[in-house]
Amino acid sequence: MPEKKGQLNIKIEGPEVVRGRIEIGTFTEIIQGIYKGLRRVALNTLEKYKKGDRGRYPKDVEEICRIAIADWKSGSILLTLEAIPPKQMAFFPEIDEVMTRFVDGLVEFPKAPSVLPAGFDPQVVAVLEGVASRLSKTGITHVRVSKHVGKELHEATVEPRLRTIFEKVLKQTKEAETVVEGKFYQVNLKQQSATLEEFGGRIVSCHFNEGIEMQIIEGLTHPVRVYGKGTADLQTNRITHLLVQIIEPLPHRAETSSKIKITKEDPILALSGLGKEIWEGVDPDEYVRELREGWE
Repeated sequence: MPEKKGQLNIKIEGPEVVRGRIEIGTFTEIIQGIYKGLRRVALNTLEKYKKGDRGRYPKDVEEICRIAIADWKSGSILLTLEAIPPKQMAFFPEIDEVMTRFVDGLVEFPKAPSVLPAGFDPQVVAVLEGVASRLSKTGITHVRVSKHVGKELHEATVEPRLRTIFEKVLKQTKEAETVVEGKFYQVNLKQQSATLEEFGGRIVSCHFNEGIEMQIIEGLTHPVRVYGKGTADLQTNRITHLLVQIIEPLPHRAETSSKIKITKEDPILALSGLGKEIWEGVDPDEYVRELREGWE
């Protein structure tokens, strides 16, 4: 039976917990890692909080992220985390969105580590790397995180092998010489090149490696943050070329981007949106596959 709102199930598995016992330090690090990840995803996900100082957790985010251990199943390490309803109940449904995005991000991330899932950023990855690192030093093989959304079960797993993936992404973001935000407006899949326009209007020429084509294409219509190794113009010191390493969606900038007004006086902008019916019913992955089949 689906649990009530604001609940997240955690199941810890492995030889070390076969009798339902777990070392306190290990347990604390696992639960704190999940809790810190949820808080960070909350800050990145809830648009109205993006206007605050990113260096501090706004009071409202603190309110919706008050979590308690609500249940512990006898004979195993299977527990339920439950959000404590805040004083302003209007915020309470949003913890379900945060929990769901956290679980879904854990599912998506290992499949395409060059792309940070919605709500994730390097700080979330660092927290997860800490959890995976701890697991690698113990007899714990899996930490399963699950969340019911209606009758649908969303489930993800953190395991020791993911540590190398988390470490690689953290290394890439630290080594990234450049971080830019904007939208792509030209993409050449065959040459693995794209043009990105920053929110300030500056143009950056980009190249990318195989495996992130779909995320580049999504950047045509959705704002993104791009980490990479940049080349600067020696005279202006502005980045003119970027080798893309990591892409992070920026859902909180979507509303801002959509406020651009298209007027009849501008014949180029007036073309925006025309021909969209051509793409109705077209699967993006199938489209890319067909394009590649024609390459020599």
